[in-house]
Amino acid sequence: MKTSEKSIKICKILYIEDNNADTRLIKELLLEDSDQNFEVISREKLVGGLDYLKRNKVDVILLDLSLPDSSENTTFEKVKSIALNIPIIILTGSSLQRESLRQCLDSADGYLVKGEIDSSSLISAIKQAIQKTNTTKDSHNVKTCTYSSTRNYIKDKFKPTWDLTQQ
Repeated sequence: MKTSEKSIKICKILYIEDNNADTRLIKELLLEDSDQNFEVISREKLVGGLDYLKRNKVDVILLDLSLPDSSENTTFEKVKSIALNIPIIILTGSSLQRESLRQCLDSADGYLVKGEIDSSSLISAIKQAIQKTNTTKDSHNVKTCTYSSTRNYIKDKFKPTWDLTQQ
């Protein structure tokens, strides 16, 4: 099959980061993967990122916790409250931030330390976060389907043989 005939899905990433140099670096690192197409939408402030999320679909969010319009302690929770089923990867720049990360790491789908990120670690983290979220969604869908099927089976199996309305 020719390359032009392949249907390569575009992975849409929202990167909420106030440092333009970091944004450029992430975009460059993502260009190094020839097997996947990434579209990076960047917002410098939390309010811009949240507004974008309310109106658009993305596959993954890259999030800096230190933004000019939000405190480190609340940034993750504000994004998570809008992006319920979207994987979030935290990008942190200092060891001081590593301490504040402990509170939200349980809910985050991963984190990377700026300055230690290379193309393969970034792409791997993105793919793992998306796969983890898809697996969780699939598991929930199976449980819902199984519950509905069982409920309908029981309802049909134990249908009363009498009709009280015809007396």
